Amino acid sequence: MFIKLVFAIGFIIAIGDAWPVTQGDHENKAGGLSDSKPANEHIQHMVENVKSDAQRQLGKEFEVFNAIEYRSQIVNGVNYFVKVQVDDGEFVHLRIYKDFTDGGNVSLSSVKHFTSESPLEYFE
Repeated sequence: MFIKLVFAIGFIIAIGDAWPVTQGDHENKAGGLSDSKPANEHIQHMVENVKSDAQRQLGKEFEVFNAIEYRSQIVNGVNYFVKVQVDDGEFVHLRIYKDFTDGGNVSLSSVKHFTSESPLEYFE
């Protein structure tokens, strides 16, 4: 267990700027949520990768699917909590998991409807 932990920490340090969660998140400790940040190109790309899964879970298709802001949480990979604007001014929050070891694959963990004023917080 200790060796795996040391390896994981070394891996995180070694990849440095390759993982956007490490940029400007100096106070983000493993397990805690980072501060909210405006979505960037990397976040939008992840959102687009899980769009079909989100639509399937919600039972609705969206033409608009724009990432607005996000927070991250370092676990055995990274959880991204993303506020997404969808059609007709609706908003959904996505919980996206990005694996450290599986080639950086992303998967949708959860999706929920929220309002534009809803804070971006941890959810299952």
